[in-house]
Amino acid sequence: MILVAAVHDAIQAENLLKASIDALEVLHKQLSGSDAASATRIRKGLRIALDRVGDVLDQLDPNGTVPRGK
Repeated sequence: MILVAAVHDAIQAENLLKASIDALEVLHKQLSGSDAASATRIRKGLRIALDRVGDVLDQLDPNGTVPRGK
């Protein structure tokens, strides 16, 4: 039960990170100069965090038994 809750929390984190990356990509198109560069750095950091959350999900649920929503 605790494992399922941890997987669901990680899935929620994954979805939030994906939404944040998408929002920054839209924002990046509207920015220029150092603001755009800052958005790029933040996006790269979020992608690293997304990769790590994916690694955690793989460790918690290696067989994919808990359904991952989109």
